[in-house]
Amino acid sequence: MDFSTLIPWICASLNCATPDQLDPWTVGELYNYAEEKLRVAARKFLLSVKYDTSTALAPGQAFYQLPADCMATMYAAADGVMLRPSTVAEMEALDDDWEEAANGTPARWVGNALGITYIRTYTAPANAGVLGLIYQAESPSLNATAPVIAMPTIMGDYLALRTLEQARMRQGDAQMPDCAKAFGNMAGVLEKAFDAYWGDGE
Repeated sequence: MDFSTLIPWICASLNCATPDQLDPWTVGELYNYAEEKLRVAARKFLLSVKYDTSTALAPGQAFYQLPADCMATMYAAADGVMLRPSTVAEMEALDDDWEEAANGTPARWVGNALGITYIRTYTAPANAGVLGLIYQAESPSLNATAPVIAMPTIMGDYLALRTLEQARMRQGDAQMPDCAKAFGNMAGVLEKAFDAYWGDGE
């Protein structure tokens, strides 16, 4: 999706022939509106999900650092075998000495054993292997210098409508609450389609 291709349409919808004639807004502000709404949509509809197999399992090692852009772990596997998600409380109920368990074949992963940037396997692996992860990543940056992002094309139309909504809500002489509401309603129609097609990730 190339958001820069939508800037002329957004400008026209704000009664500006070119981006240079934007008033009282700036192109940077339009991108800020879009980026803010992208973050919300990416979280809601799981648009920034990644699959990663770059982490090596090491014998006797239980803790593994998650990718830097990981927001939430959705799935973990040891050598392709799915691990069951668990919490520290569940592990303590299962086995009082779970942290000292002998090395073996991992069967579970614990996401809250050491902050939010590490994952723990139970048990620690006895052999080397690969830790596979599916996780929700941070949404990509969206700005004038990086207008192209890996998103469905329809997301550009959605963000354009949300951008127009925010622009017309801005206090000042250009504020038009009725227009803002109309743009928001059109974006809401797309959200219903997203819900039906992608489901609600939250």
